[in-house]
Amino acid sequence: LSDLVNSLKSTMKRLKPDIKGRGALTIVAGRGTGEDKIPELLAKYINGNEQAVLTLNMSEYTEDHHVSRLTGSPNGYIGYQEGSPLRDKVNKYPSLVIHIKNLELAAPAVINFLAGIIQSGRFEDNHNNVVDLQNTIVIATTSIESDKIISQGKKEDPAATEAQETPEEKAHEESV
Repeated sequence: LSDLVNSLKSTMKRLKPDIKGRGALTIVAGRGTGEDKIPELLAKYINGNEQAVLTLNMSEYTEDHHVSRLTGSPNGYIGYQEGSPLRDKVNKYPSLVIHIKNLELAAPAVINFLAGIIQSGRFEDNHNNVVDLQNTIVIATTSIESDKIISQGKKEDPAATEAQETPEEKAHEESV
């Protein structure tokens, strides 16, 4: 975990000052491995504050119309005057870390919206204001198929298999 954060820190230091740095990464890990701590640690490094993280749990964005929870309610709907929660957080912390949790649960329209903000670095809220996300880092975490990936990696790595064998098992294999 600390190696990943240190790697991200060194990459950010190498970015040219005149270029607005932004990044997007996806972390596939098993549940309980600490992948949800990475956005907090990164936000603390960038902003000196762990509160500069917006965690979006995709289990709450399973329908296509849930995109309005990010951009703000359309005109004529309840909450239109409130604006966009995403815009409000970006205004408060320009170098926001957006943590997309459980990416596999998101509706296709939500995934398309998130892909659009990653690609363009901006979006339009419900009042047609352009929200600049050039300094934002997007981290998506998922555990889908992580057990399969981990077990497949162990099968392909003979050194990992040998390291798991006990000395008795090795002696038995050699004698046979």
